Amino acid sequence: MKKISKTREEFDQFYEEEIKGEIEELEANRKNLKKRRNKQAKITTVAALIPILLGLIFSDYFIAFFIATFVVLIIGFSKMSKTYKSFEGVMKKSIVRKVVTFINPEFQYAPEKHIPKETFLDTRVFPKKPDKYLGDDLIWGSVYDPDQTETEKEHELSAQNTTPENIKQVTSSLERNEEELQPDDSPKTDIAFSEVTAIDTWSDTDGHQQETVIFQGLFFDVDFNKDFQGTTVIAPRKDLFFDFKKLDIFHKQPKLEEIELDNVEFNERFAVKTTDEVKARYILTPGFMEKMLALADGAKERSKERIPNQHLKIVAKTIEKIVPYFSFKDGKMYFLLNTLQDHFEFNIDKKADKESIYNYFEDINQALMLVEELDLNLKLWNKA
Repeated sequence: MKKISKTREEFDQFYEEEIKGEIEELEANRKNLKKRRNKQAKITTVAALIPILLGLIFSDYFIAFFIATFVVLIIGFSKMSKTYKSFEGVMKKSIVRKVVTFINPEFQYAPEKHIPKETFLDTRVFPKKPDKYLGDDLIWGSVYDPDQTETEKEHELSAQNTTPENIKQVTSSLERNEEELQPDDSPKTDIAFSEVTAIDTWSDTDGHQQETVIFQGLFFDVDFNKDFQGTTVIAPRKDLFFDFKKLDIFHKQPKLEEIELDNVEFNERFAVKTTDEVKARYILTPGFMEKMLALADGAKERSKERIPNQHLKIVAKTIEKIVPYFSFKDGKMYFLLNTLQDHFEFNIDKKADKESIYNYFEDINQALMLVEELDLNLKLWNKA
């Protein structure tokens, strides 16, 4: 299959030709918005101090002045938030959208949207519904494999009797099909992905509300290249948030049973549960399991490189939580990469540089790498 993801060299050329000049043009806008944000912060601080001081002087009205301070802070932070969103909106529209189009012209980008909560629940990966579900930066579209059309032509030619009459007939038919071929008729993989954060809220023994992040990272929704019914869920055995015993809350859905596969390393690193063992083994061939292990290692390594320099124990603990989940359901594959990071975010206090833009590129490029590394774009026209 022809390589459909992009290389670092291709990105470097794209950056120099399309992005570098754009960043320079947007730099004045960033500085102006930064000054506005700083001014808003100063005004908010001064405005909040006045009722605090008055409350100390006129103690009988302390509650009223406290409420006034609270209102001032809300208004001030709201204004600063709008300033930042204005900056972020310009950067995403100008920079991220260009990166998305460069990677694949078929992709569409909606910064304010995300993969729906219903799809997240449909994966059956996590034991309960998240109390809070957030996300942004939805990217979706189709990935085409131009090599597949050529391969199919060669196969059709070789399948015919090699008489001059048959060869002429087949060649004429293929030439006509090539002229009439539209993108929707080509072998393709439909894919959608976005940032997602799922949060569980709970009360401690003192009645205080607490939050636990169940998942924070990139969520991929991809066509699979085999037709099947049923559900197969794969999750890291060391993941504290994952417990197959608790999956019984999905009582309206077929029960998931744990199985062991022939790959020892895969069994050690991942737990596999399915509604249909035959279908699970049909999906998880030996070669496919090796590809999944390599994909998990590569994704973890890429995320690891972005962790800020901290104490070694903190870094090690963070790396341990960077885990992938897979779910196969009714002809679809869901891939959830728990990166514990915000993606596609810009810093208003710092000029965007080549490495930060490369990080955005790399996050989006993972979608195409996923299709390539797992061979998801092969012979899709054979699906029912």
